[in-house]
Amino acid sequence: IDMDFEAPGLPYLFGLPEPDESTGALRVLLALESGDPVDIRDHVKRVGETELYCLPAGRLGLDYVRRLQLLEPEIWYREAPNPLHQLLDEAAQSSLQPDFVLLDARTGIAPISAPLLFDIADLALFCFYPHPQAYSGTELLVRSLLAARSRRVENGQRLSPEPRFLVSPVPPGPSAAAVRERAKQWVNDWLSPISERRAGTVGELRADELTHFIDYSPDTAFADVLSLSGSNHDTYGPLADWLE
Repeated sequence: IDMDFEAPGLPYLFGLPEPDESTGALRVLLALESGDPVDIRDHVKRVGETELYCLPAGRLGLDYVRRLQLLEPEIWYREAPNPLHQLLDEAAQSSLQPDFVLLDARTGIAPISAPLLFDIADLALFCFYPHPQAYSGTELLVRSLLAARSRRVENGQRLSPEPRFLVSPVPPGPSAAAVRERAKQWVNDWLSPISERRAGTVGELRADELTHFIDYSPDTAFADVLSLSGSNHDTYGPLADWLE
């Protein structure tokens, strides 16, 4: 589901055609906000011959901009039912029967990104490069996530979303090792407050278990669309393992 509403792009990444005027995640949320019935299957596109389905943000244009201004996520948490919760429920309960629902969101604590990160997510994947400019902002996001309680409940307890980290692009050459070590040190620093709250029987959260590194690849960087071939398995397979 493409919920980076300010800069949507998933259909182009997958080589899908431009969405129709009447479809898209933005349309779905506004319809649910108004109490209108929605069939999620009318809004998704199948990606090739895979079992992957994409729900675009919507068709870009002046009407899209106007509708985006009508979106008021703050109201969703003051009224019932919550359109964001309904969207996820519609996806999960549809005949598509997805094993996972992946949400593409803008980085940061914006009105739409914050609910996705702190309320909706079971697992949150932070993508970053360990440049000093990124440290404080990513630290705030991670520590806010660890203090959040999502919709997921186990044994009567609301759980925090699980953090994972993707560091990319790791440069070639001798600087690669330094980039990896700096990123792991950052992640360990960000996770340190929660270690004190965890039972000794479950062990610490460790950066080397929760972080994946992707080396710079010109073929990927300059590709117009995402290759869904098996050749990407070694590179992106660990991300799928996290989901499972």
